[in-house]
Amino acid sequence: MPEDAIYDLDSQWAIENHGVDPDIVVDDSPSDWESGHDVQLEAGVNYLLEALKKAAPVLPPPPPLLPAYPPGVPSPLPPSN
Repeated sequence: MPEDAIYDLDSQWAIENHGVDPDIVVDDSPSDWESGHDVQLEAGVNYLLEALKKAAPVLPPPPPLLPAYPPGVPSPLPPSN
């Protein structure tokens, strides 16, 4: 049970009994749920797959290789001839 109320900088009541508005509005019905379809999950996955098609992620190049041993530390392996 709320005991306090807050308002924002626009003098509007903030977040009281109101959640976050969705980015993608998805209507799901009991029949979807009954048939085993999570239409909200499917819409989210489809949205992300389309976003990946438009701008595929690019991996940055790997950093330069580090030396096997820090400088000045002798290798425990015998030198190869």
